[in-house]
Amino acid sequence: MENIVDIHEAVYDFLEEYREQEISNGRTFYYTFRRSNQKNKLDEGFWFYGNDNYLAVSFWSGMDWKNKTPNIFFRITNEGRTFLTITTKDSIKKAESSSKYFVKQLELNSNGKDRWTKEFQTTDYLQSLQKFLGNEKIIIDRIINENLKELISEDETNSIGFINPSEFEKWHLNVKKYKEELGLENLPFALTAFTVEKYKPIDRASFSRISKYTPFIFLVGENGSGKTSLLKALATAIGNKFYLENYDPDNSSWLINFSLNINGRTNRFKISKFEPLNSKLKSVPFASFGPSRLITQDRYFGERNSADIEMRMHPLHSIFRPDAVLKDLNRWIINQLSINSKNDKESSKLRYENIKQMLVNIIPNLYDIREMPWDGTQELLYFEEDLEGNKIEKGVNYNHLSSGLKSLIAMLGDMMLRLFEQQTSIVDPAELEGIVLIDEIDIHLHPKWQKQIPEILHDSFPRIQFIVTTHSPIPLLGAPLKSRIYVVKRTAQEGVAIERMDNRVMFEDLLPNAILTSPIFDLEEIIPVSHNKNKLVRTEDTYKEVLENNELRIQLKEIARNLRKS
Repeated sequence: MENIVDIHEAVYDFLEEYREQEISNGRTFYYTFRRSNQKNKLDEGFWFYGNDNYLAVSFWSGMDWKNKTPNIFFRITNEGRTFLTITTKDSIKKAESSSKYFVKQLELNSNGKDRWTKEFQTTDYLQSLQKFLGNEKIIIDRIINENLKELISEDETNSIGFINPSEFEKWHLNVKKYKEELGLENLPFALTAFTVEKYKPIDRASFSRISKYTPFIFLVGENGSGKTSLLKALATAIGNKFYLENYDPDNSSWLINFSLNINGRTNRFKISKFEPLNSKLKSVPFASFGPSRLITQDRYFGERNSADIEMRMHPLHSIFRPDAVLKDLNRWIINQLSINSKNDKESSKLRYENIKQMLVNIIPNLYDIREMPWDGTQELLYFEEDLEGNKIEKGVNYNHLSSGLKSLIAMLGDMMLRLFEQQTSIVDPAELEGIVLIDEIDIHLHPKWQKQIPEILHDSFPRIQFIVTTHSPIPLLGAPLKSRIYVVKRTAQEGVAIERMDNRVMFEDLLPNAILTSPIFDLEEIIPVSHNKNKLVRTEDTYKEVLENNELRIQLKEIARNLRKS
């Protein structure tokens, strides 16, 4: 059973895309929206008519206000079942004309004198809607065209007919307003569907109907389930402009079909082996990171084995190989000093200042990054706070930082530099756009940081979609609103399979123990193996509660002793 609000979102995206195609072919296409925010339904994301159990969208005018739906509508239940429904409880004349003109031609079943339905057998509700638009809608359009005068009801302003364009624009803009208030603004670039075949060890795997507003896609699964292979396939597809054939998985004959939202429009791509680049795909800013992300191109390392280093700095190398070298701020600054143009040099300095400030804002316990003057002998020093928030006055260079700090600084620095290279007019990191892949986002990080990093990344880079893998439930605690969670599983019978979980497990309401034992991680036993079976398992939600209950037990024992004495 799918969350009905997610169905509203998927149908909205589908109809917007369908409308774009119709307009590009010189045709009009209108549909109905919910007109009132009664009971805060628009605030909650109910874009169309219906309730918690079903959605009703129409392509014609005429409302059955007694039924609180359009007279003719396509109905989708929260179980994914789909129906064509005509209801005319508001008008005897509508009921008579509907019975006369629609029922037989559309092969509808009667549910009384003023309601008729037909169920579609397709299990995918968007596929069913697609077929409906290509069949039943065309028939209904023809019937209305031929019998428009006869379909006028007692209330001429509420007759079955065609949607008024100005009315459509009015309600279309109204829904957009509510979407913006909910923070549902289009990501400039977002993955919306993905299918990969023959990409070893994946025989076939797919996930689809991803909203173009999805800021984070989490892939979870046991070791060996295929998460990294799936991320490599995603890198091959989305990062195709950087693709090299030597990254093929055992030179297998793979095929990838995927859809990207690019500046509000859905674009479909099909890639098989190395092929000439699609111009639209070239425009997608992209960066990717494997689990090994501690080695950077500092000024000394960068001067040796330059050809090898350049290969290891390739944009896809980090995802495909364990010996990647990430772009280094120190080296980048030195390179920018050689730029002859004064304007380019000033832009580079501004980018650097913005990158530095972004890193200080993002990375826990880091309060400053200082550098020597821009004289070609750059040395970056990082200044940290202790666990109590006290500033440590002596700074250290990158190599003397902890693995957690090094991992974050290296990855975020590399990400910003690469995206700046692909978006040369941008100087503010918060304005960077694109899609970023991160394998094992939790690696090297303390649980406190694991929770913070998804939230911080989303807040700091609101125009970037992140697709990440994790073995920990902690990052899910920091998952932004509208995130998606998929479990990747691998069996001998079915191979690699992907299952959506955020619509099955309401993870935003759960604590880590519940997330661990949910189908997301499927951990059956979370009791420590060192636990003494003669003692009770502590089930408090926080350690603070454990301490408070311990104190309470001591007080109760003291009261009991005093009572016995008396």
